Amino acid sequence: MAQGTHALRLFPFFPVQEGYSKRGEMEWKGCTPLKNKLKTFLSQNSIVCKNALGCALSWEIGSLVGSKHPYLAPLAVILCLQITVVKTLRHALQRILGSVIGVLLTAYVAQLFGMHGWSIGLMILIGTGVAKALKLGNQVIHQVALTTVLVLTFENKSPQYAFDRIWESVIGAAVAVLLNLLVLPPNLTEQATTALVEMKSRLSDAFYQAASWLEKGLPAPAAEQIKSESQKLLDTLHRTEKQHDTAAKSLKYNPLSKKSQADVQQSKQDLELLQQGVVHYSTMTHTLLDWASSGLMTRQDQRLWAEQFHRFAEVFSPGEAGKAGAEGVPRIDASLPALAPEAEPYKYSMVLQQDAAQFLRKLHKS
Repeated sequence: MAQGTHALRLFPFFPVQEGYSKRGEMEWKGCTPLKNKLKTFLSQNSIVCKNALGCALSWEIGSLVGSKHPYLAPLAVILCLQITVVKTLRHALQRILGSVIGVLLTAYVAQLFGMHGWSIGLMILIGTGVAKALKLGNQVIHQVALTTVLVLTFENKSPQYAFDRIWESVIGAAVAVLLNLLVLPPNLTEQATTALVEMKSRLSDAFYQAASWLEKGLPAPAAEQIKSESQKLLDTLHRTEKQHDTAAKSLKYNPLSKKSQADVQQSKQDLELLQQGVVHYSTMTHTLLDWASSGLMTRQDQRLWAEQFHRFAEVFSPGEAGKAGAEGVPRIDASLPALAPEAEPYKYSMVLQQDAAQFLRKLHKS
């Protein structure tokens, strides 16, 4: 295999030519640790590299096209470059649109009223009001106000400033979008996957904690921990959902994200299962706590539900038990008494049976 193709394989953001030889891969197998370290370094510092490269490129492009204010292009790069391609594209369009509105407004209105404090305020009021009425977003409103002030300030000293403001915004925005699209495209699936694994572990620990509480005879301090754990699980789940959403958005317009998109789709299914797990954990532990406080829970009841909660915990365990999935979780014991709802000693057990059975059906479908 050609040496150039080996070099391409060292950088994961370049597509690899098909048909590379097994021998060539074996020759580079020893470089896997170096490759992983380089990949991690570039991933963690991509925004730094892109800002530096983008500023340099945009300055040179601005100078080549004859701009007298080439520093405006790097400024646009810095403001437009975001964590995902979608956000970068959105900021780029807002930057350009805000600059155009601000320049056009200043060019016509400034000639009528001159340069005064009240005229600046009036032009900003008109420009930002138009942007607000058109529902262009806060970013455009800020760009209109900023452009108005800067054009009024520099236009007398440099008549070309207004034109450069628009042109350099286009150059900087284009450079920012192309850099994010073609060089180390943002891919946040690894962070989302890590968050998902941590959430699984957290939910598994919560089920184990509840099982331990039942086995130890319902100690009061542990009951308080179980009460607070439901809210903590919900908070962690919301953060995990947000990271998953950000990861999915990071792959939009990413030409090298086919495998990651499949991973995100699988993670979405896992996340839906976790959502069900958190909901049923909260409802079942709430019933258990009410049952325990009533004084009607027997030792046999405690052993039975401790065993069941151990099984739920294994479903979400990151170890081998978790890999087996819900197939290894048996149905609720059918020998539990099925008495009328008004039978006080058994009403808690019946509610738990219904909740747990519903959860198990969802687990077996997943």
